[in-house]
Amino acid sequence: MSDDLFRREFREALIEAKCARMYSPEDLIEMWDDFVGYCEYGYLENIEEYNNDRSTRDLIEDVLNSEKISQGKEIADFSKKVEKIDERFGSILASESIRPDGPPYWWKCFPPKYAGPELVDCVRKYFGVEIEVVYRE
Repeated sequence: MSDDLFRREFREALIEAKCARMYSPEDLIEMWDDFVGYCEYGYLENIEEYNNDRSTRDLIEDVLNSEKISQGKEIADFSKKVEKIDERFGSILASESIRPDGPPYWWKCFPPKYAGPELVDCVRKYFGVEIEVVYRE
């Protein structure tokens, strides 16, 4: 498959997922990587921002599962990059699920092990799960 064909199919998959904005494969990888990097140091925003930023992974999953995408080197490379970032994200998630009967996506079922005070308070209040508070400038 050519890179042009992959990018066209990628756009079609985003449209199918009802994505309001068109992203390139590199955009989604960068967004997911940036979010995970931020979480590795302790996510400091509130739960709404956390959920919004984490939703990048939902969109990636939609693309990976789309019938619009032909199997080939480009999607395999994209998937490998996602897997590497997923490994990093999985390593910083708490072991206690906040949604034991919840969504099928693992990245939505576990809070980070540590976060800023506002997210820690929300996780405690709404899910009864204790995670470590991180303070940083």
